[in-house]
Amino acid sequence: MRGRSIYPVLGFASFVYSVIHWPLVLMFVSLWGLSPHLIGLLVVVYILRNTMTPWTPLTDFVWGYISAHHPIHYMGNDVVGGDTKKTIHLLFPHGMVCIEQMALIVDLMIKQRATGVDTTRSVLMVDKVLYAMQPIAVVILQMLMGLSVLPLKHAAIQRHLRSRDRGDVFVMPGGFTETVGYTDDVQIIFTGTVGYWIRQCKEHRCNLRVSHMYNGSSMISQSGRCMSLRMWLANTYKIAIVLPTGIHDVEKLVVRTWQYEPEDIPENIAADMQHFLATDRLNADFPVSAISQEYIITKQRPSIKQ
Repeated sequence: MRGRSIYPVLGFASFVYSVIHWPLVLMFVSLWGLSPHLIGLLVVVYILRNTMTPWTPLTDFVWGYISAHHPIHYMGNDVVGGDTKKTIHLLFPHGMVCIEQMALIVDLMIKQRATGVDTTRSVLMVDKVLYAMQPIAVVILQMLMGLSVLPLKHAAIQRHLRSRDRGDVFVMPGGFTETVGYTDDVQIIFTGTVGYWIRQCKEHRCNLRVSHMYNGSSMISQSGRCMSLRMWLANTYKIAIVLPTGIHDVEKLVVRTWQYEPEDIPENIAADMQHFLATDRLNADFPVSAISQEYIITKQRPSIKQ
């Protein structure tokens, strides 16, 4: 028992840390008695989570394979390069596990790298609850995508936008609510936090790029049962109750993109989004098979506190 005398001290230190930063993983571990190996693993995970992640051969391999089997067809300009200003990328819709949007992010970064843009400082902003409670998932995201993941907090956003690095910002504004807000027939697009990002673009002189993936939630179908209740829980308490009903193979991901300079950003992009969604259906060159849902654009309660 003498060798375990350090455990209460480490357990108390972990408990204090978890109270301050509230990752529940550490709190549960501290309550059940800490293992030295688990402590070491958690320390490594938290160090990696807060470290800038470079592009690696693993990133090239994983996403090269995915892009070969699920190519992205762009409606609009697919290359973002030749500009020294940061770009804030708003990605719609979120999808159930957002694998399609992650593929889009990496594809855009590959094209940026091909034009000479430094992507080593680009970041993906994720919900602060996800960032705090699932550090291992964050580390895996960073390793696979070759960019850093930051919590969706006003202070973190300001620090990144004020830095002199070119690093772009990728964010899925629909968040948890958009995760549950779709079925095979309907996709609800939530733009409630878009106004916040518009203000940041104008304040920090950033470009704004909007990407809408038409079949971005088609890989995993979902039941529409109790959708109003599930959307309320997701929007109010960030509890996403998903009801998957099947997995589908999407041959091609179809993305509509458009971009604004800081001085040209309208107060509300919903009208432009509605315009593109309507006109693309009339485009003879558009892959009609990609349009399997009716799109409803609405707002949600803003969740980024300043």
